[in-house]
Amino acid sequence: MLVLGIIFAIGGILLLITEWYVRRAVRLREQASLQRENAELAARVHTVESQFPQALVMMDSRGFIRRVNPAAEALFGYTEKELLGNNILRLQPFAPSARNAEALRLPQASERGVEMEVRRKNRTPIRVHMKGTRPLMNGSTDFYMFFEPVRISPQEPSLAPLERVVGRITAKFQELLTSINGDSQLEI
Repeated sequence: MLVLGIIFAIGGILLLITEWYVRRAVRLREQASLQRENAELAARVHTVESQFPQALVMMDSRGFIRRVNPAAEALFGYTEKELLGNNILRLQPFAPSARNAEALRLPQASERGVEMEVRRKNRTPIRVHMKGTRPLMNGSTDFYMFFEPVRISPQEPSLAPLERVVGRITAKFQELLTSINGDSQLEI
């Protein structure tokens, strides 16, 4: 009887150990699967970011640049390696203090974003329209900043003064023809 009790006790312990190992193996397999899915998702997101037509700068909550896309590299003239780890305020010609959190909240203040002047690597200023958003991921503290150059169209000259002059010339010419021929009409 004692031997039978010892056998059942050892069998129970082995069953508990086996169950613990099985649960651990399942948990490790699930973690590996989640890590693979996360890596695939990150690769897809990176592909979308790199092909995005607008200049895109991803930064953390303190304004430090974490990633830029090729459009941002072309707009600012910096490579991604040159921008990584720098504060976004580096791109502003008269940057407020990097500790100024208001400067980082400014583009998020409205849906329309803000227009501002930034500087390129060669120190030339460019006017851009900037919008900011936070990705809808749990616990994300990152910001996406979208930059689009502001196209300043050259002012077309107003034709009103020219039309007034042409109208006066036409009226004077009409008067001249009337005085010469009597009651003639000018046909244009």
